[in-house]
Amino acid sequence: MRRLTILLLPFLILTIVVGLLHARSLDADRIYTVRSGDTLWDLAEDFLGSPWLWPLIWKANPSLVEHPHWIYPGESLYIPPNVPPELPKQIRVRIRDEEPIFTLSREQLLTLWRRLLEHGGFVSPDYYLELAHIIRAVDEDRQLIALYDDVYVSGGDDKGLYPGAQFLVFRDMGKLYQPESRVEIGRLITNVGVVEVTEVFDEVSRATVISSFEAINPGDGLRFREEIDEEFLRFRTDVPPPEWESEAEALAERGYICRERDGRSYSAEGDVVYVNWGAEQRLQPGARLLVYRQGELVEDPGDLGMLQLPDEKIGTLGVLKVTETTATCLVLGSTRRLLVGDYVDYVRE
Repeated sequence: MRRLTILLLPFLILTIVVGLLHARSLDADRIYTVRSGDTLWDLAEDFLGSPWLWPLIWKANPSLVEHPHWIYPGESLYIPPNVPPELPKQIRVRIRDEEPIFTLSREQLLTLWRRLLEHGGFVSPDYYLELAHIIRAVDEDRQLIALYDDVYVSGGDDKGLYPGAQFLVFRDMGKLYQPESRVEIGRLITNVGVVEVTEVFDEVSRATVISSFEAINPGDGLRFREEIDEEFLRFRTDVPPPEWESEAEALAERGYICRERDGRSYSAEGDVVYVNWGAEQRLQPGARLLVYRQGELVEDPGDLGMLQLPDEKIGTLGVLKVTETTATCLVLGSTRRLLVGDYVDYVRE
């Protein structure tokens, strides 16, 4: 059994609901047999042009898919034809299965997507230079700064700040290491919120926290807020993987999950993780990676010898942000908890 890969925001589980298809006679050419590792999310991207259209496959197969979170190898699914690949302008969403449905516009969905990307952070090869930093809350008694609080930030007219300018608030979490070799791969930079400048003075400015992922502290840095590329609305499998000259080189260049965003030793659907692969390994934002767990060396109870169990594919990652040697990834799906030290590879045909 495989869990359906549905994009899970750290704060919101998006379940997209669309209308039932009209009655139609089944075209044998559009019958697909589910294989191990398939998800409705993946099939929608492969056959319909957008993973967001997975509910159309689900609704087209009411007798085969009892619940969208589960599909089974060997099942036959009807893939509906002639579905436009673009994201619908209006999307019906529910927070959790038992809660009411509400409607999001495409712009609102992009806002949620931006929040996901900004929440992820990235790995910097060295100390990340701040444009400015949080001085303190305007309310001097407040030590931890939260949503809608007013703050003073360093920099004003002297740094070209202006009312309406928005900045990500970031925090340097320290060095990050490759789990096998313990080689340093960079410094983890997590974003903790967004501020908007409201008033500018000579050397300081006043700003309001318009988004927060966790408590903001005095001293947290500011950096420019990036534009969001709408291509990020889909994860692709057509990114060409690097070719290694030998198994030894492939093993030496292997990429690993190095950390979960919040420091846990495990991760699951919707969590953000960092891997020690980047542009040097041809990674691009929007690429997908498979996660594997190395097989254990176990004792054979039959003859007391040792056997090497095979590696297992246990999850899928979507690449959010890439540096030369690292990537920030979203866990799109997993059959078990992903651990620091599990290794990654491209989706290979």
